[in-house]
Amino acid sequence: MPLRICHPPLEGEEWQSKTGYDRKNLPWCYHNAGHWPCLLWFLVVAVLRHQQLHPDADTALLAKMQELLASSYHLLVDHLPRQNWAEYFDGPTGRWMGQQARHYQTWTIVGFLLVHHLLYVNPEDAQILNLPTLKEIRDFGGV
Repeated sequence: MPLRICHPPLEGEEWQSKTGYDRKNLPWCYHNAGHWPCLLWFLVVAVLRHQQLHPDADTALLAKMQELLASSYHLLVDHLPRQNWAEYFDGPTGRWMGQQARHYQTWTIVGFLLVHHLLYVNPEDAQILNLPTLKEIRDFGGV
């Protein structure tokens, strides 16, 4: 899958002491770096917002990011329905579904729908997550 939560992998004694032998926290598993397809939309928003705010920025990099997002989208289209809209995927390749993965997860489906909407329906909707700048926060707070 195209995006994963990046926690440093824990192994051996560190895994034992920090997780209490929790099987979900083995290297490349669930909380310890499983692939979470529902989170791709965060990357989509980041790229779109950067593109909207800095249209003249590194165009070659933005073009590569657009290629990456399109490729990731097509992976989602191909894999998620066949794999029952699973919650997460394990393994370095992201192909093996973990023992605790839940099927038909609404957050996976909604994440996919957001990616589709932002990439192919209305990229301008990425502005909904337009966060205030520090200056705006300071000005608003009277600091």
